[in-house]
Amino acid sequence: MEPLLVITLCLGLALIMAEIFNQFKISIVIGFIVTGFILTFEPLHNFIGSHMGFDLIYFFSNIGIVFLLFITGLEVDLFELRKSKYEEGLIALFSAIVPFAMGFTVMRLMGYDGFVAFTVGAALSITSEGSKAIILMEFNKLKSKLGTIMLGAAILDDALGVMFLSVIVVFASRGFSFQTALTELQLLPLRVGLFICLIVILSKVLLPRMIKHYFARHTQVSSLSLIIVLFLIIASTSVYLGLGPIVGAFIAGIIVQRLIKDKKVKKKIIKEIRDFGFAIVIPFFFINIGMNFDGESLMQSPLFFLIILCVGIIGNLFGLLLTKPFTKLSWIQTYIIGWGMNSRGAIELIIAEVAREAGIITPSIYSSLVLVAIVSTFIFPFVLRTYLKKFPNVMDE
Repeated sequence: MEPLLVITLCLGLALIMAEIFNQFKISIVIGFIVTGFILTFEPLHNFIGSHMGFDLIYFFSNIGIVFLLFITGLEVDLFELRKSKYEEGLIALFSAIVPFAMGFTVMRLMGYDGFVAFTVGAALSITSEGSKAIILMEFNKLKSKLGTIMLGAAILDDALGVMFLSVIVVFASRGFSFQTALTELQLLPLRVGLFICLIVILSKVLLPRMIKHYFARHTQVSSLSLIIVLFLIIASTSVYLGLGPIVGAFIAGIIVQRLIKDKKVKKKIIKEIRDFGFAIVIPFFFINIGMNFDGESLMQSPLFFLIILCVGIIGNLFGLLLTKPFTKLSWIQTYIIGWGMNSRGAIELIIAEVAREAGIITPSIYSSLVLVAIVSTFIFPFVLRTYLKKFPNVMDE
């Protein structure tokens, strides 16, 4: 019964914090992270330690990462990716490449090795589709011209984020020599190619028949169970080929959503998996982040955090401003989109967590990246509110 006490404590406190943050129109993800930070207070920390709860939280955290990437794959709209406009593609590219390049360069100039520099650059380059959608929905601008562009660019950015994450996973699993990891990366296309061949065979021959059979003759529960088992099989295959479960989970999500032809059924399945994930396992990933957030080391190097925050914000804004001559957007519209693309979330936090767990980055760098994600997500709604007061029609002009 002892593990049950730890699970109840974590999920109960996460529910309370998520509700509090939701009341203030703030992402529940931040509530989950704050939950982890609260659990580091001595009485609660001792309680979890005395009930062997740290291993349990770590285990569910890893399951949560895999579920997060699976849900990301389920929600990446391939049709939207194919029809993405020129502006969206340009914005996604520049808002990722420029912050990455600036983050990598600044870290190298500060004396950090290529591993650390790549990780920080990758984390700073990723935006968050989910947090942007919530903020735009709050302002009733989700379907506006700029809202559509931002979300379209965010979908493309998700794909770039998973590519960066894949490289980090290879780095983490191949030792801590930057040169060795680069050599291993040369084998990555071969592994990915083999993995894709296996998945294509499965998705063309076996999986469609299984899904059609289960969805036609079995209950909703058994159909949902089949989807989860298939996703775990694909993620496990990815692990066996040295790609890690994260890449496999993302690709599994894309495959599953393509195999379910009925749009209503697909929407229902995605909602149920998302609800299950965020109710049971995904909170543990963010709780684990909060528990590993080292405020003391952050306070010892506040200048480093400010540098990383400035690099992330300036990199995104500068990247977006570079696209201005190639788009029909005004300078103000480009500036607003730049702040929108600054909003960060799950993929950045997954990159930071994978790197921390592998020992690639120090606690102070990890804590700085987590705080950058939180602060940058907080800033966007204030910027949007300010410019909507000055220019009420700026989102649709």
